[in-house]
Amino acid sequence: MTPSGRSALPPGTRLGPYEILAPLGAGGMGDVYRARDTRLGRDVALKTLPPEFASDPERLSRFDIEARAVSALSDPHVVTIYDVGVHEGTPFVVFELVEGDTLRKRLEQGALPPATALAIATQVASGLAAAHERGIVHRDLKPENIVVARGGRVKILDFGLAKRMAEEGRPPSTDTATIGAALTSPGSTYGTVGYMAPEQIRQQSVDGRTDLFALGAILYEMLSGHRAFQGATAADIQMAILSTEPAPLPETLLRVPGLDRVVRRSLEKDPSARPQNARDLAFDLELLASSSLPAVSTEPARRRRSRSAFLTSMGLGAVAVVALAWALTHSASKAVQPEYQRVTFRNGAVHDARFTPDANTIVYSAEWDGDSASVYTAQIGSPETRPLGYRNAMLLYVSSAGDLGIGIHTTNQPHLTRLGTLARVPLAGGAPRAVVDSVVSADWAHDGTLAVLIASNGRYRLECPPGHVLRETPGWMSRLRFAPDGSRIAFFDHRIFPDDRGTLTVIDRKGASKALGPTFGSCQGIAWRPDGKEIWFSAAPGGLGAKIFAATLDGSIRTVAESPGGMRITDIATDGRVLFVRDNHRAELYWLDPGAAEERELSWGDWSVLDDVSADGRTVLFSEEGNAVGDTYAVCIRGTDGSPVVKLGAGQASALSPDGRYALATTLDSPTDLVVLPTGTGETKTLPRGPIRSHFQAAWFPDGRHVFVIGEDSTGSVAGYMQNISGGDPRPVIKNVAFTAGNVRLTPDGRYVAVSPLRNLYSLADGTPSEIPGIASNERLFCAGFSRDGREIFVAQIGARRPTVSAIDLRTGSRRVIRVITPRNPAGILGSGIVRVAGDGRGMAFTADRNLSELYIARGLR
Repeated sequence: MTPSGRSALPPGTRLGPYEILAPLGAGGMGDVYRARDTRLGRDVALKTLPPEFASDPERLSRFDIEARAVSALSDPHVVTIYDVGVHEGTPFVVFELVEGDTLRKRLEQGALPPATALAIATQVASGLAAAHERGIVHRDLKPENIVVARGGRVKILDFGLAKRMAEEGRPPSTDTATIGAALTSPGSTYGTVGYMAPEQIRQQSVDGRTDLFALGAILYEMLSGHRAFQGATAADIQMAILSTEPAPLPETLLRVPGLDRVVRRSLEKDPSARPQNARDLAFDLELLASSSLPAVSTEPARRRRSRSAFLTSMGLGAVAVVALAWALTHSASKAVQPEYQRVTFRNGAVHDARFTPDANTIVYSAEWDGDSASVYTAQIGSPETRPLGYRNAMLLYVSSAGDLGIGIHTTNQPHLTRLGTLARVPLAGGAPRAVVDSVVSADWAHDGTLAVLIASNGRYRLECPPGHVLRETPGWMSRLRFAPDGSRIAFFDHRIFPDDRGTLTVIDRKGASKALGPTFGSCQGIAWRPDGKEIWFSAAPGGLGAKIFAATLDGSIRTVAESPGGMRITDIATDGRVLFVRDNHRAELYWLDPGAAEERELSWGDWSVLDDVSADGRTVLFSEEGNAVGDTYAVCIRGTDGSPVVKLGAGQASALSPDGRYALATTLDSPTDLVVLPTGTGETKTLPRGPIRSHFQAAWFPDGRHVFVIGEDSTGSVAGYMQNISGGDPRPVIKNVAFTAGNVRLTPDGRYVAVSPLRNLYSLADGTPSEIPGIASNERLFCAGFSRDGREIFVAQIGARRPTVSAIDLRTGSRRVIRVITPRNPAGILGSGIVRVAGDGRGMAFTADRNLSELYIARGLR
């Protein structure tokens, strides 16, 4: 029997490829077993809907909701779903098997040490943030649904009562309406007594703040050793939740600055008084966790001295300086804590920021409220910012004389790689004076020397001064910064455009360069310490969420600071104050059905980058490149109907085979490998590298037996190769390919290849290019596909916020617009990534680059 009294499936029972090993538990929403995946040889958790419930439409609906809810998430703190199915009338879902104890079991021993409790709560808040950002509310968060795995990793389980949040001001989508009808009908109350928010008890609408109330109750219980709300009956507990406050925390904990405030604020009766999102709560908890915390009292709770309830603290002022206790791993003492002051408060993305020479003013560029990039100034200590009047402009530097270097007429590309004309303008305002074209980054030394990064003909050049090339690469470079004495320049060296994995590198004015440290992910910011002894930079050891590191010129690296959401450094003042940006940066994957008014989100984690779509429009191939998978990335497929994600392997995806049975991907090693991954049964095959050291992109020939590869050899030469997947080295067919945008498509007859930035079709017979008619010289387009008859090429604008997808007749050059992609939520959209059109327009998929960020000043970082 299962713990619920139902008949358990005996060991040895098979549900498809899964063999039952032992029961793990049961609840109202199903029975859970330890099972063996006989195909992959791994143990999994398998949840079934018992036969007596399989005919109940509401139970089936909830079971399906859990599968869909969890499959939409990919977060280190949310259990991963592997598979769903039905076996002889028994629906089942397969999850990762988390080895560890539930939080309830741990709480049976009493209160937890404060540091442990905060570490657990921080991870839970992070997992909830991932769910809420996908519009999913758990609604039944409790210690039984939280597992602490080996090593302290926390996982949230059981989304059986999950509900999708309807967007404000919008009718619910089909699945939201279904869930709403099934789960929020009048007279229905869902959740667990003791952790239910007041709005749940009153059967009012719920959102992410409902889960934060439950987390507050759990945190209170971890710290105090007893439940926040108690009573003899369920009705008594519900009344306590509605009308009383929990008893005070132990006195030792009341002396920890901010701890009681965070707990009490999470337990506010009114949702508007609670933290408004899980990401901010995780941020607060992380700061508390790094404070000096007392050991938990071992005295029984009933003997602890009572105090009057702690008064609810006032919220932070708009520009209040907040003492935050981020862990500074290089410091031997935490007595002096850094202080942080928020500078910006609008909705959008901050690109770059600098102090002016007197360090009393900040200049920054940002895209606010879906508008184009503009340059602003802010006075330190004032919440007001003012625009300088330069639209479609990006800040590049502030010179020692107070002049600004801005990029004007910038292209619609990811902001790190936007090309524009470098222009100089006075800080007080005035007409821009153009200096250099095709600039990505620039900086100005104290002696007046200018250094620029220029992108041209598929290569990046570092010139200092302009016209004198110090370095050139077929990869790309970013974030130029002069040393204080002007003798060296620091920058990030990246292997594949536009992947932001890279290496911090310094180069002197004679062209001698040196890499400092290993390859990092999310290389986003560089600033020199005023004494020139260290370069502070922002990067992530894996995935997203950059930390601030410091590197000496001999390659020694230490961590300076970190926070939930990451820290992107932009400048350091002479007095040591640091400017940094806190980003919530995502790459979101969407599908548009033909004629549909709105897109369907297919994102899996926090950085889902589209690579290909099947000809029938049923499957997308994408690379997951964020925190959910770390620095190895993941190659994934997903049905455009929103069905669960299937992870095929590690690496960066390239293309689906014509029959959809295989996917091409490249590894992230050096040298790289090109691999063929089965989308169903079969074995992974690694193709011979031959002369290729770095694989940039690949595509299938129509026969499904050959592939076309863009690669770089050991001499730095980039060429196009043809390779048989059955064996043999790649054979060069196109020499000296100008390749920068990571986009390759073959015509349906396999005779020509389109390489971005799109201008020509290359013949695969003799390698000669032929110009595509109808493309203007100033257009930056990439190939989104071909019509089935090969007469039209589908094109889209590189990096545009609202890209126009068009079809160009390859014979006449005439163009017709297929669609203008307009994301329903434009906030923070920096631009579109790859767009793919299926077949003859059977829908299209695209990736949107979204960033919501705030600018901060930090004092006291060491």
